[in-house]
Amino acid sequence: MDIDTLLASLQNSEAREIIHIKKETGHPPNFSCSIESLNLHSHLVTALKKIGIKNLYNFQERAIKAILKGKNVGILVGTGSGKTEAFLIPILEYALTHPNQTVALLMYPTKALAQDQMDRLEALTRDLKVEFERYDGDTSQEKREQILTNPPAILITNPDMLNFHLFDDRLKDIISTVKFIVLDEIHQYVGVFGAHVHYVLNRVKRFLKDKRKCQFIAASATIGNPRKFLETFFGAKFSIITSSYSWGGNRLHIMIRPKHSLYSEAIYLVEGLKEKDPSVKSLIFTDSHLSAELVKKVADARNLTIGIHRGGLISSYRKEMENDFKSGRLTTLVATPTLELGIDIGDVNNIILIKIPATFSTYLQRIGRSGRKGQDSTAFLLIGDDPISNFYANSPQKFYQSKPEPLYIDPTNPEIIRSQFIAMAVDQPISPLELMNINPQEQAIAQQLLEENYLAHWDQLYLVPTKKGKDLFRTVSLRGTGEVVQILEEKNKLGDRALPMAIRELYPNAIYMHGGIDYQVISLDLEQCNAQVTKILERTNFYTRALYQSDVMNFKPTESRHIYGLDVFHGEGAIHTNVHGFLKINFFTGELIDKEKLDIAIDYQFPTKVLYFKTILNPSWTLIEKAGATHAVEHVLISAAVTLTGADAAEIGGISYPDGSIFIYDGIYGGSGITDLLQDRIDETFRRALKILKLCKCNRDDGCPRCTYSPYCGNNNESLSKELAIQSLSQILAGKKVMADFKPLGAPLV
Repeated sequence: MDIDTLLASLQNSEAREIIHIKKETGHPPNFSCSIESLNLHSHLVTALKKIGIKNLYNFQERAIKAILKGKNVGILVGTGSGKTEAFLIPILEYALTHPNQTVALLMYPTKALAQDQMDRLEALTRDLKVEFERYDGDTSQEKREQILTNPPAILITNPDMLNFHLFDDRLKDIISTVKFIVLDEIHQYVGVFGAHVHYVLNRVKRFLKDKRKCQFIAASATIGNPRKFLETFFGAKFSIITSSYSWGGNRLHIMIRPKHSLYSEAIYLVEGLKEKDPSVKSLIFTDSHLSAELVKKVADARNLTIGIHRGGLISSYRKEMENDFKSGRLTTLVATPTLELGIDIGDVNNIILIKIPATFSTYLQRIGRSGRKGQDSTAFLLIGDDPISNFYANSPQKFYQSKPEPLYIDPTNPEIIRSQFIAMAVDQPISPLELMNINPQEQAIAQQLLEENYLAHWDQLYLVPTKKGKDLFRTVSLRGTGEVVQILEEKNKLGDRALPMAIRELYPNAIYMHGGIDYQVISLDLEQCNAQVTKILERTNFYTRALYQSDVMNFKPTESRHIYGLDVFHGEGAIHTNVHGFLKINFFTGELIDKEKLDIAIDYQFPTKVLYFKTILNPSWTLIEKAGATHAVEHVLISAAVTLTGADAAEIGGISYPDGSIFIYDGIYGGSGITDLLQDRIDETFRRALKILKLCKCNRDDGCPRCTYSPYCGNNNESLSKELAIQSLSQILAGKKVMADFKPLGAPLV
């Protein structure tokens, strides 16, 4: 059926509620100047005209001129707009007048995206004497040697490759002449990954012949705080180029709340869309491996052929899915954020998002995968029975009128500094002058690394890595800070999962889904960092969710903020987690099937950044009432925080105590900067949390999935009080004072 017929069917159905419909009219921009007017090299002008580029959009003209003037430039415009041409044209102009040297380093967050850009460069340089090469993990050893021996004008790579190969003197020589360092999809460089790459760039700068003349270029469709973020990330001043135009065709936004499984609704929509035109292409986005696998399960059960594209699947399988979808052999694909980026997957008609994304920026990135050639498209947003969904169900305009959120990195994460400081010494001995110019935190970490024998003195002045340091360097991933658990079927590696999340997914008897196949976890060995799994011959009708307890250890505040009547503290601490059981949940209905206890509980502790304060409790309440109020406040604060910080649900956690103590922590080993960002927005977080509770129309004492419940609660959403949480938050907003004593009392709840 066509979209109008499908929409009428949806509106007349009792199986779902249409919350909101928004019609967006495409407004493509006008051209502002011709290619000739920029006085570019004649060969470049000819090459551009040959591929159909005769005129430029206004933002392209401004970006090209700013780059040619020697400025660091951030290009922030919509998907499919021509950002790549805006920075490639001035780079090619410079390359034509500076032959026989590498002039640009183009860095992409994924190898797949780098390969896509190779195709675009091929078109642009076909008639130019400008060579380019791709240098990453998929480049053969023979090809790497050719590149290092005869370097191209433009080198395409990724931060991971630079991280592990900067010790090679030939690569340093290539980098030394670089004029432009480009990071496309810059919004991907947040949290732990962003902090690591911040230091990788600092390491790259060590080998530039003239640091003052090197220019940094960043491109993205969505950043809420571009100047602040880019200047923190690169350590340099930036000019920001933006455009308010839309590059797609008309787009219909539809927010739907189904009365059944979100996964079933997604498949129902695909079936409806394909009824009239079987070739119509739909892309379903989820936020987790589990959700993607569950969508695949529902589709298989309904005999609908769909592909799956997510992290943890081997790259050749993901590439096969991309090619099949692009060619039309596959018309429906379910994906995690792996397909948010600008990988070319051809024309997409419809985007279906399962649950509201953590950020509006993510929503824009995902729907931007459709209508890229000016055709009309539809974006379905499926919302559930959770506090965030309920908040926006009551205020859908608030969602659709949102702005891109600010990005965050935490360059002070000590675990990242440790690993990057060792990497710096592996690249090249750290000189006394460099040691003088680092900050006190880095100096303290350098001394600690010396004492722990990861670094040693050479020639009494320089710092070099020891064998212990080199061994650690080889194990560190830019994509995380903690240890990684390998998932094995006997000796065959299926994938991996970083700690601490691994203990909540890979405990004994947990169901692990991989590429549409179900496995059961046999054992988890945290000392060897591996989980053994076995294939289940018959597909299960349930998934598993961990039951766990967490506690805060050794909290040390480093800063505080007074808001309303509270002192909100931010600092360092450790989270100790004990997984003691799990739930079996029907993936079709969401109903609880069974609750099981682990024979041996699993314990894990990790350092991180923590936010702490005490909420206001009525002294006349019983201990159980105090626990319920505090636990509910903690849950709803995290729901509100996700909407305000853009944190993924796995990146933020909370612990509450019956005395009113609440700890909210970064769910990443060493911290990611989320709680630091949250402290800056804690006043709005309190206001939004109270609004979430008041907007919910349930009359239950403990609340419901739309207000107080959390799908990540380790206590199965027990001990919650909606009404008392409303009273507590209302007292906070009224300015009532409460003293924090750093001595939480009672059993913790998560």
